[in-house]
Amino acid sequence: MLSLRNSAAMHSAAANHPDPRFRALLSMRLGQIDQGDGTDLGELVRIVVFEAGDTLVQLQSALGFNPFEIGHEWIKCHDGWFEIVWIFSDWGDGAILFVQDAEGVEPRLISLCNEFAEGAEQ
Repeated sequence: MLSLRNSAAMHSAAANHPDPRFRALLSMRLGQIDQGDGTDLGELVRIVVFEAGDTLVQLQSALGFNPFEIGHEWIKCHDGWFEIVWIFSDWGDGAILFVQDAEGVEPRLISLCNEFAEGAEQ
């Protein structure tokens, strides 16, 4: 599991993650979040990347909340990945969870994503 808490970690994952589909997705999302004013992206959002072999206990610790108990804003389906977004305030406090759509990923999380995911629009 990756827990990305600042701009440097986020951009590093966007450049170096082994899955090119995820690199493109994360790069796109970071470009949308970046306000261009020098604010560290970690002040606006925390990003967690959940992959095969990760556990729900690890996820809850990384997010700081139980993703099954807090209502999400939306879930989107991308090529090989799901994206779940929570917005906690209008002033830039939120979380994004990227969930790998692959064998070995926690079935309850995949089920949640499949139930509520919107299409692959960006």
